[in-house]
Amino acid sequence: MNKLFVPFLPPWVETGLQPAFYDRESGTVLQQVARMYHKVNQLIRNFNELSKETKETVEDYILRFNDLKDFVDDYFDNLDVQEEINNKLDAMAEAGTLADIISQYLNSTAVFGYDTVADMVDAPNLTNGSFARTLGYSAKNDGGGALYKIRTITNDDVIDGTNIIEMNDAGNTLIAELITEPVIFAYDTVADMNDAPNLVSGTYVRTLGYTSIDDGGGASYIITNSNDTADGGSVIDLDSGLQAHLITDVVTPEMFGAKCNGTNDDSIALKKAIAYATTSKKVLQLLEKTYTITSHSQYYFNVHITGDCTVIGAGKDKSIIAVKSDIGGLTHVLNLDHAGNVTLSGFSIDGGIDISDPAYEDGVFCAGIRLDDTDYVTIRDVAVRNTSGYGISLAQGSTQRLVIEDVVVENTGRDGIDTKNFDDSNGVFTFNNVIVRNVGLHIDDGAGTDQCGIDIRCYGANLSNIRCEDMGGVTTGIRARITTEAQGTGGEFNNLNNIVCISKSGEGSEGIALNAKGCNVNNIVVKGFNVGFRATKENVRLNNAYISDCLVSAIRQDADGLVINNITCENINNDSWAMLDVRIGTLMATNVVFGDCKGAVGVADGTVGVYLCNCYLKGTASTRFAFGSYANRTTKIHTNSTCVNITIS
Repeated sequence: MNKLFVPFLPPWVETGLQPAFYDRESGTVLQQVARMYHKVNQLIRNFNELSKETKETVEDYILRFNDLKDFVDDYFDNLDVQEEINNKLDAMAEAGTLADIISQYLNSTAVFGYDTVADMVDAPNLTNGSFARTLGYSAKNDGGGALYKIRTITNDDVIDGTNIIEMNDAGNTLIAELITEPVIFAYDTVADMNDAPNLVSGTYVRTLGYTSIDDGGGASYIITNSNDTADGGSVIDLDSGLQAHLITDVVTPEMFGAKCNGTNDDSIALKKAIAYATTSKKVLQLLEKTYTITSHSQYYFNVHITGDCTVIGAGKDKSIIAVKSDIGGLTHVLNLDHAGNVTLSGFSIDGGIDISDPAYEDGVFCAGIRLDDTDYVTIRDVAVRNTSGYGISLAQGSTQRLVIEDVVVENTGRDGIDTKNFDDSNGVFTFNNVIVRNVGLHIDDGAGTDQCGIDIRCYGANLSNIRCEDMGGVTTGIRARITTEAQGTGGEFNNLNNIVCISKSGEGSEGIALNAKGCNVNNIVVKGFNVGFRATKENVRLNNAYISDCLVSAIRQDADGLVINNITCENINNDSWAMLDVRIGTLMATNVVFGDCKGAVGVADGTVGVYLCNCYLKGTASTRFAFGSYANRTTKIHTNSTCVNITIS
C-alpha cells in the first residue's frame, strides 16, 4: 500500500508565499499549475487503485465466509450423535464414573413408579427412605394404586399385605408402608355435602357455594366425629351425626349463610362470621355486595367485636352493611367492646334512616360504629351514612391508639364522630382525610347540647385534612371540650391542621369551638356559622385562618391567652357584636385583615389587655374599629391595649 502514498505539497502552497527564485519549486505560474495538476492525477490514480484493492478484499472475505458456512452446515447434517454418545459412555465406563452413577440411582430416595405392588416388591433399587408410587395393586389401573414409603422393618410392624408390605430385598429388612392420602370430595353446596352418603371421619370436602354455586360461601371442610358446638359455618352438624369443620384463612359472611339479596336478614351470619374470625385470628372478607340487617337480637349492639379482628371489604362504595329503617329500638351496627388490634377497612354502613323525612320517629336510634375501651383500632376507607344516632362514637371509657383515616360520615342525626376518653393520658388519636357532611340533623338530643361534625373529648388528638360541610341547624363543625371536670382532661392540647368547616345558608352554631386549653389550630377555612372560631379555655393558638360570612362574629375569645396570626375575616353581618369579639383575658393578634363587616374589634371592659400588630381594616370595617363596652363603643384605645401598625383604608 506504500505505493499509494502521495508526497505533500510544498509549504509555500499552504502559506501563500511566492517561492524564492532559487527554490527548485520555483517557476512560472503555468509551471506551478502543471505541477499541481500532476499531484491531482497522482491522487486520482491512487484512489482508483485503492478502490480496486478494497473490492477484491471484500469479495475474498465473502468467498471465505460461504466456504465456512458450507462446512458448518455439512458437519451438522452428517453428525452421528449416537456414535458420540456411545464414545462418551465407553469413556465413562473405562473411568468408573458410569458405575458410580448407576449405584447412586439404585440407592436413590426419590419417588419411583411401578405398575403393581409386585413390581415394587421386586424392585432392586429401593432403599430405606425411598418412596414408591404404584399405578395399581394387582394390575395397572385396577383402583389399588397408592403411595408407599420404603423403610427398615421394626419389631412393632405387622405385615398385612396392605398397610405393611414385605419387600424382596437382599437382607429381608425392608418394608413398604402405605401412606394414606386425603380424599377430597366436591359438592355444589353445604346441603349437598350434608346429603352425601360416603363421608367418613377424616374426609376432606370442598363446596362451590353455601346455598348456591358461586354465592361467595364456597369453602373447604374436614369431616370429623367430634361433638363441638355448631354455628352453621365454622362447625356444621351433618345428618349422619358427623361434623364439618371449616378450613380457611379468609372468612366471608356467606360461609355462615349470608344471602345478600336485600330481603333476608344477614345480621346473624355477620355476627357468627365476626365471632369466628375474632377467636380464630382470621381475616373477615366482605365481598362486593350489600349485607342487609333487618333485625337485632340484643339491646344496643348488633354485631359485636370483642378481640383481635380484621374486617376488609372491596371498598367503601362496594361492600355495604345496610340497616332496614323499620327495625325499631336501639342499635349500633358494629360495636367494638374492649377490643384490641382491630382493623376495619373498605366498606360502608348505611343506617337506612332519612332524618329529613317527617315520618321519622325519635324512638328509632341507629349508630354506625361504637368503640368502648379499645386499643389499637384502625378505621380506614370506611363510610357511615344515614344514621339517626352518631356516625362513629367512642363510649365513655378509656380508648387508646385510634386511627380514623380516609373516612366519610354523612347524614347523621347526632354527631358525625363523637370521641370520649376520660383517661387523662394521651390516647394517641389520629384523624386524617376525614369528611363529615350534613350531620347533627336530630337537633334535640334531650340534653340541650348542640350536635357536632366532630366532637373531641380526648386528650392530645391530632386532626389533619378534615372537612366538615353542610352543617345545619345549631351544629358545630369541630368542638374540643370536657364534659365535666370529673371526667378528665377531655379535649385538651389537641392539634388541628388543614381544617375546612362550612355551614348551610348561615345556619350552624360555631365553626370551631375549643372549650379545652392548649389547643393548636393551623390552616383553617370557616364559612357561614354564627361564630367562626371560639376559644373558651386558656392558651389557644390560631394560625393562618380565613373566616367569612358569619352572623355574629368571626373570632370570639372567652378565656385568657388567645394568640392569633395571619387571619383574614370578612363579611360579618351582625350589628351588635364585632368581627373580633374579645370578652375576657389577654389577646395577641398579628397580621389580621378585617373587611366588610359592621364591627371590626370589640373588647369587653373586663379584658386585661389586647395587643394588635400589623392589622389592616378595609371597607365597612373602618367605621367600627372600636374598643370599649358593648353598650358604649368608642374608637378610643381600650385600657391596657396596644395597637401597632394599624392601617385603615
